Amino acid sequence: MLPRADLLIIGHAAPEQIRLDMVAWLRERYPRTSILALNPSHEQLGTLRFNAVHYPPQAWLPLIEAALG
Repeated sequence: MLPRADLLIIGHAAPEQIRLDMVAWLRERYPRTSILALNPSHEQLGTLRFNAVHYPPQAWLPLIEAALG
């Protein structure tokens, strides 16, 4: 059995396709869990509801609150 998760965060360093593959893998195992993608400034990861520029944290902290709310 997989552990319970309220939010999953994908970092910005891996290439886009690997990150999209990670989203697919996570969606299979955690279908009801929100995913936040932290991105380089020029990118948005797929059609995820929660996408943010990775720096500064003030850019993505409100999204964590929304995802957990």
